[in-house]
Amino acid sequence: MRALEEILGLPEESLVMLLGPRRPRGRWLKRVPGALTYREVCPVHASLGDLLQKIENPVDGQLATLSHHEYYTVGPFREERGAHSRMVVRALSDGVDRFVAIHHNPHGMLPDGWRVEYARAGRVRTDERAGLIALEVLFDRPLTSGETYVLEYSFWYERPGPAAVEYHRGFRFPAREYLLQVRFDPAAVPPRCYRTFRPDIGAAVEDVRELRPDNWHSVHLMELDARPGVHGVRWEWH
Repeated sequence: MRALEEILGLPEESLVMLLGPRRPRGRWLKRVPGALTYREVCPVHASLGDLLQKIENPVDGQLATLSHHEYYTVGPFREERGAHSRMVVRALSDGVDRFVAIHHNPHGMLPDGWRVEYARAGRVRTDERAGLIALEVLFDRPLTSGETYVLEYSFWYERPGPAAVEYHRGFRFPAREYLLQVRFDPAAVPPRCYRTFRPDIGAAVEDVRELRPDNWHSVHLMELDARPGVHGVRWEWH
């Protein structure tokens, strides 16, 4: 393909990208030790599976998360305003050229908008009843095995968003670093916040420790070598 690009005078990688990532072989087809299924980390896993099938998700298990920094905001009426993620991922095989960002709201309200940075937005698939959206994030080129990539994506509500009492992130695979910061509007700061963890979505929520809002009305959790499971923050209103 690269030779054909040169003959035709096309931009480098323009034809290669049309092929999509190579099919994983050998060890990449094997289950990552300790990895969880979508059923174990997503309460609407059936709907998520349908969306990923429609989006033809080709990268499952081919990207390692080195860093995931997430910023979640709560508005003055105790409502979700949006979530922003900045990630550093590493390719586990040659040819990986995309990531699928997922946002779920249990109240069945889809975000009003989304944005991708340092990449391009591809296909978007939604299930309004499940409050689920899957957004394809296209890299600027296929990666080689071991290569890293930085990407950012956001989901937000322009109208009053759904009521917010918790936010969590399900990890199917281990992650080197996970930071979640929750910031509350000064008019709606809860008296109690807790860092939570569940080994899977079916387990009871465990309060790992209480978190105290700082002077900027925010709390955070920082997890190094995050194990698969559901990591999050919950809060209680008056």
